[in-house]
Amino acid sequence: METKHSILFSTLYLSYFLSYVSRKNIVFISPFLISQGTFSQSHLGASQSTFSVCYTISKLCSNIVCNWACPRKVLAFGVAGVGIVNILAGLLCNPEILWILWAFNGLFCGICWPPIAVLIIKSYSLETRGKAWSLMSTSMNAGATLSPIMTDLLVMYSGWQLAFIVPGVLDILIAIAVLLLINPKASEPTTTKEAEPATSTWEWGMIFNPFMTLICVAYAILTFGVISVGTWGQMYFMKSLDVSTLTAGAMISVYEIGGFCGASLSGVFADWLAKHHDHKSSPRSYCALLFAGIAGVSHISFHYIPKSVFLAQISCFGFGAGAFGSISMFGLMTREYVPVDCGGSLSAMIAVAAQVGGFSAGSPLAMYNEYSSIYEGFWIVSVLMPVAVVALSLLTKLEGVYVSDKKEIKTE
Repeated sequence: METKHSILFSTLYLSYFLSYVSRKNIVFISPFLISQGTFSQSHLGASQSTFSVCYTISKLCSNIVCNWACPRKVLAFGVAGVGIVNILAGLLCNPEILWILWAFNGLFCGICWPPIAVLIIKSYSLETRGKAWSLMSTSMNAGATLSPIMTDLLVMYSGWQLAFIVPGVLDILIAIAVLLLINPKASEPTTTKEAEPATSTWEWGMIFNPFMTLICVAYAILTFGVISVGTWGQMYFMKSLDVSTLTAGAMISVYEIGGFCGASLSGVFADWLAKHHDHKSSPRSYCALLFAGIAGVSHISFHYIPKSVFLAQISCFGFGAGAFGSISMFGLMTREYVPVDCGGSLSAMIAVAAQVGGFSAGSPLAMYNEYSSIYEGFWIVSVLMPVAVVALSLLTKLEGVYVSDKKEIKTE
């Protein structure tokens, strides 16, 4: 059983790791394209917003489809599509076409996470799935950590085209591995219900429940912060610290390393809470609150620290650890909140909330940065972070529906 879990986890991890490399490389290629005069901040913002819109639609549909479809095949299709789009981006050699291709990239990237989530929920118990879920979430940090370093080196020595093609080829190879290594029987869709919802109109009742409302508010703000730092952070540090592109890119890697550590620790802590404490709401909400607080303090420190690369790296690490540590809990809280066969629908709802934040960090923030400054844009994130902390604080006080492996449902 351990061997099967190891193969499953490793395959899923690599698939999302590579798909994340392939969705972030445009951010780190764009400074080179901007310097050539073939790309601008508006182009990058438009690409990010287009990606977010398509990603939202795709992830919403994928969450619902995974209630009944085979997650192994859904995942392989999504990862292969990401690879093909990136190869085309490198071969066509036209920055303007990146707008269209990145819309398709958003569609395929949105497909990837829901089948992974379904496989984790089916394969791990309540007391262990937090660790598995959060460790799987670190794949995005690992991908975003590698992406700026790999992209800058490929652009420097081989051209920006190869920075698209190499990840694309690897995506197609891992898609083949998903089909060959994941046991088809283990990924069959579930047909039995773990528990009945608290009301016959659970869709509307749970969507408008304060539990879900607060999760959506906090998720949207934290995603806005994460995408803002990931998209504009390199340019921000280049201007504020007067450092090179490579040094600023390395600082974003430190931010992603912080996210890796934070997501890993949050899963261990959340599993401990789920095992040892009986909370009125999801025990994982306390973990999300703690890490959101760390993220808020770290982001505000961007505006007060001296012009020191070392201190900025500490703040980057702290924000990454806090933001990703908190975010890694949202999807799991939602899927544990309802019977397993219904989890995809509400996961689709929080995916929409998250991508509202992601979209706002694209074109709207780009326009604000151009008419004001990138420094003011970062202040917007800092002002909103306390709102997410308050939302999560209220979340820990709510007694909502919570479905455990023991098929218990707690209601108000």
